[in-house]
Amino acid sequence: MGNPVSPLTGEQLPEKIYSAWRSLHTELYRGLRLLNTDLIFLQGSRSPNTQSQKQQQIQARLAQLDQYCTEIIKLGDRLTPEA
Repeated sequence: MGNPVSPLTGEQLPEKIYSAWRSLHTELYRGLRLLNTDLIFLQGSRSPNTQSQKQQQIQARLAQLDQYCTEIIKLGDRLTPEA
């Protein structure tokens, strides 16, 4: 069955990694709030042109959030001792 995911607050991290984790965490949280706003505006848009623009913004935002997640995973990999 895979490894369970446990919450990470940052206190358990080495100082060197914590700084990067905290920055990524802040940007991820900010990006999620902006994504929510983008979705609300998309829902309220009437013009096909506006809808298209909002969809493009949402795609770009999702790609950025994916990059943040990838970087967080890489930080986690730096914590795992190599076998």
